[in-house]
Amino acid sequence: MSLASRELSRQDWDSVQCGCGKPARHLVALLESAIDGNAGALRALDGHVFVQSILMAPAPAACAGVVAVMVVALTTVMLLAAGASRWFTPPITA
Repeated sequence: MSLASRELSRQDWDSVQCGCGKPARHLVALLESAIDGNAGALRALDGHVFVQSILMAPAPAACAGVVAVMVVALTTVMLLAAGASRWFTPPITA
């Protein structure tokens, strides 16, 4: 389980109302798609996590997942630039 996946699983998505009016549980699939490298998944958050420029209730949880994705990606870029030969998966600590 990646750092980003673990961050997403920490959230109580069913108790948060999405910007579309439904429970925010359906956002997990979009965010997991972003974890897998689908940049279009982040654009699909419009109308759910934010509406125009207004942040909606799931914004803090969604942002935590997005930041975790960015941490893994940036760490990987830094390691590859330093000569590492593979994708970096940070260890998960409890």
